[in-house]
Amino acid sequence: MVLPTAAPSVTLILRVDFPPDVAVLRAWLERLHAGEADLPRVRGVLTGAVATLELRSAHLPGPVTVDVEVLGHARGSQEGVAVRIPLQRAADYVHLRTLLESVGGVARPPSFRMLLVEDNPHIVQMFSHALRKTFGPKEADVTVEAVGNGLEAMERLEVDPAPDLVVTDLYMPVMDGFHLVEKMRLLERTRDTPVIVISAAGEDAESRARQLGVSAFLHKPVQLAAIVDAVRRLLASHA
Repeated sequence: MVLPTAAPSVTLILRVDFPPDVAVLRAWLERLHAGEADLPRVRGVLTGAVATLELRSAHLPGPVTVDVEVLGHARGSQEGVAVRIPLQRAADYVHLRTLLESVGGVARPPSFRMLLVEDNPHIVQMFSHALRKTFGPKEADVTVEAVGNGLEAMERLEVDPAPDLVVTDLYMPVMDGFHLVEKMRLLERTRDTPVIVISAAGEDAESRARQLGVSAFLHKPVQLAAIVDAVRRLLASHA
């Protein structure tokens, strides 16, 4: 049973009571460690909300708690929600891995979704290749989606599951990268999403982008190794 509870100024708590079969607990923990897991009976929790997940099972030493964020509806359903441990909570991933191993589970590589925002198809091809090679096959499963401008990026960011990281150019038609980052930082669901800018723009543009809240700024022409290094710096603690 999953019981969401909330009150003003009180942390949202999602309680999960697992059945006696250890296989159910093991499979659920493996999904959570790999990227996300479903809470099918939870309703009324907004995407982007952060909650304390309380796990109860006869196969655990007692109630176990970890912080999770809500990604949206459970996969293939309008009922329930999908959750994951926030990417910045590396210690919780370590804790989860320990729990998983204690019930005989296997810590599968996590999965990352990256959104590339670039209007030059040749650059899209090069950067997509670099992003997919950021992690080895035993480190993480990486999916890269590409769109041609900031407006298309915002439309994608409104759809679940949300990307874990955005890589964007600054100067594009329809909506440029400046406005994209500005809009992302105003929305709760994308406020903390890491953004890497890759642009040929000068120091003034870099200063403006950093003031808007980008996580890293790389100058074109850029070595593909620099893209890999920037992504690993932002996400590698969870791989």
